[in-house]
Amino acid sequence: VPYLGRQMFANPESEEGKRIFIHDVLHQILISNGKPMHSKDLLYEANKIRSIHENLPVFLKEPIILLGKGFYGLNYWDEETNNLR
Repeated sequence: VPYLGRQMFANPESEEGKRIFIHDVLHQILISNGKPMHSKDLLYEANKIRSIHENLPVFLKEPIILLGKGFYGLNYWDEETNNLR
């Protein structure tokens, strides 16, 4: 995957060569998981798609929200989904 800077990468299969932001990948991972995830797990899943530095923080930008203790969820999930039991 062509490297395009710290916050994005390209999809070589895309005809437009559209740049994909890491934030968008993390958003899709949360959607696929269906429940909050710890930052280390989010970055682990993102690394399956494109290698990123482990110390790269999860950037808080809607719809990704910090729920506490390194756990992230989506702001449109209901309280039950975002519950950290």
